[in-house]
Amino acid sequence: MIIALTAEYVDSFYELFAEVMNTEFTEFHKNDIYTFVNILHKKENFSRPEYQRIYDVIISIDKNNNVIGFIIAIKSVTGVSNIAWMGVDKTCRMKGVGSDLLAYYEKIADNLGYHLIELNTIKGKEDFYIKNGYYVIGVREDGHYHIDNIIMNKRVNIS
Repeated sequence: MIIALTAEYVDSFYELFAEVMNTEFTEFHKNDIYTFVNILHKKENFSRPEYQRIYDVIISIDKNNNVIGFIIAIKSVTGVSNIAWMGVDKTCRMKGVGSDLLAYYEKIADNLGYHLIELNTIKGKEDFYIKNGYYVIGVREDGHYHIDNIIMNKRVNIS
């Protein structure tokens, strides 16, 4: 089941978010990860209205009510949303969880009238997004965090 993050799931979501950030984003400096997990996206922020005005957070829940995946996306006032973070529990990968999360968020973006979803990824991870209909628009060499950023888009709300 995929839903918007609710207070009931904040603890389970945050546990997965912190784990993914600390184990899967190894190309980032440890100080940056600390800032993301403990300052910018600390657990209590996810319940704050001001945070919810800026970010859409959706989660995937398994049959045991465990959070097994998430997307944190920046809301748009310009029609272009940005997926800031996405993660899936290691034990649930290659089972469609990530693709289902993307499809769900794309429906949200479409319903909100966005025309484009953008994200940054790194070399080796772009094939997953291509499989889900995203396309490469460019590479920012030595971009965010001194990493080559692959910038990808997907059009939504095409009538």
